[in-house]
Amino acid sequence: MSDKFILPYLRDIDDTLTDREPYQQQKWTRTIVKTKENVDLRQKFPPFVVPTAIYKIVHVNKYTSMEEMHLLINHVQECTQFTIDTESEKSNGQLALIQIQTIPPRLPLLVILIELQHLSSNNLPTYVKIKEFFSLVFISGNKLYS
Repeated sequence: MSDKFILPYLRDIDDTLTDREPYQQQKWTRTIVKTKENVDLRQKFPPFVVPTAIYKIVHVNKYTSMEEMHLLINHVQECTQFTIDTESEKSNGQLALIQIQTIPPRLPLLVILIELQHLSSNNLPTYVKIKEFFSLVFISGNKLYS
């Protein structure tokens, strides 16, 4: 049976197949040691969970309603700190997603996922609200963390 069908935590660290090069055996050993450490840690500690009452996820795309954009803008107006991250399309390197987390004075915080490939055309009212949203996030005086 091929190694790729054996669950990593069931593999034997002392498995010394003769068809492996030394660098492959080192990689094999490192992988098994890390996997066993992960299994031990999972048994020792509970998973880290953030209660959903603390945050809300908001997707911004062409289906986002004007009402939701108004709520989003009202929330952002109360914030002066944000964390920002971006993701690119793997195939062509184009920016595909902007993730902005608000750090508000009162919970819940918002995790805003702006799906750039799925935004409305620039002549629609939601597009204007999205521009307003970005102008509020990037206003001078706000603290941005990445």
